[in-house]
Amino acid sequence: GFDLSLFESKRVNIEFDWYNRITKNMFIDQPLSATSGAASALLSTGKMRNRGVELKISADIIKKEEFTWTVGVNGGYNNNQILRVTDITDELPDGDTRIIKVGIPYGTYYAPQWAGVNPETGEAQYFNRDGSISTVYNEEEQAVPLNASLYPKLTGGISTSFNWKNLTLSGLLSFVSDVQRWNNIDFYNENQAYMTSNQSKRMLYDRWKKPGDIATLQRIDIPRNFTSKDIQDAAFMRLRNLKLNYTIPGTLFKQTVFRSAAIFSQGENLFTWTNWRGLDPENNRQYGRF
Repeated sequence: GFDLSLFESKRVNIEFDWYNRITKNMFIDQPLSATSGAASALLSTGKMRNRGVELKISADIIKKEEFTWTVGVNGGYNNNQILRVTDITDELPDGDTRIIKVGIPYGTYYAPQWAGVNPETGEAQYFNRDGSISTVYNEEEQAVPLNASLYPKLTGGISTSFNWKNLTLSGLLSFVSDVQRWNNIDFYNENQAYMTSNQSKRMLYDRWKKPGDIATLQRIDIPRNFTSKDIQDAAFMRLRNLKLNYTIPGTLFKQTVFRSAAIFSQGENLFTWTNWRGLDPENNRQYGRF
């Protein structure tokens, strides 16, 4: 990487880093023989690569004696890939919804692919691994690695600060892109087994009711099974912090024990822009809490 300052006053600063890290002896939870007396154990058989770039730019857009406007931008892109699982197999389940497999990112979801609702019968449809469509759900035979990972590829933030005399206004935006989560809130709210206690708007108004309906949800008596429909976009941009600060002039403290003081007002996580249908897209678990 490199660090670069521009102009004599160093009003623009750039930091750039590139990395290619190999993690060896990565612990992976693996099933054991029934004769071992345990169901699974963490064994250090895995190997993983992280390759990416990180960039940070800060600049004093305006820099005068009594007024300064500073802007900063930072971002990081990471490409992750599993290089080895074990000597015996190239893939293992990772919990109930993901898979660890050579050649794909760590955190990849594993589920049958949703093929929509049959408009004539209202039955749920699923893609088989050969690309054909079936109305019979068989997770073991239909599940495939999805182009969706729990861990984001792109993260970053934008900051700015206005300083005028003793008054400072600052803000921070953060963003995460190319990340997905299991939204089990939809899974339960739109499940016919729980329809007497919880119903989403989609279950009321976007459910198949008669032949010819083009709907998101299947007929009411058809089970709501776990599929790629439940793995949803969790990218977001969030106004992380907004702060207004006034520094009281030090001349007011000449006859006191105080040396400095400030009055400020700030807000945290004030706005979030996202397509995520759950409670919080920043939830770093493998599913949305319900």
